[in-house]
Amino acid sequence: MTIILSLIVLAVLTYQLWHSPSTVGGDDIAFAIVCLAMPLLSPISCQHVFPLLALPLGLLFARALQTSGNDRHRLLIPLLVVFALLSLPDIQLANHIMTLYAPYRMPWYAGLLFTLPTLAMCALWYMLWRYRQPGWEQSR
Repeated sequence: MTIILSLIVLAVLTYQLWHSPSTVGGDDIAFAIVCLAMPLLSPISCQHVFPLLALPLGLLFARALQTSGNDRHRLLIPLLVVFALLSLPDIQLANHIMTLYAPYRMPWYAGLLFTLPTLAMCALWYMLWRYRQPGWEQSR
């Protein structure tokens, strides 16, 4: 299953890189998408690779500051939710959940909480692709 999901991520990455415009802004978006794909394709993803996400978060934050009114809130609020999900303290959270179920094993559904950073990276990838624009480089 992991190999199939990795191949799907690689196929989506290849498609998006192939169809990204070859402008300065398109190159920024393409590099940011590659920065998102690297931890998703890695067999072992840890939070120490999350500084790679500074470029995608920065591009979307700059895009949110360039818009006005409801469009700003429509981009800024999900961006802050994604940032909060990426900032979950996983080791402390895991220790707390394990103590709730001690001395027995932790059930599988309690571990679903640890998929939130991965889902946040997928949401960040979607937001990058959704809010790209052909004239990105003129607005910088």
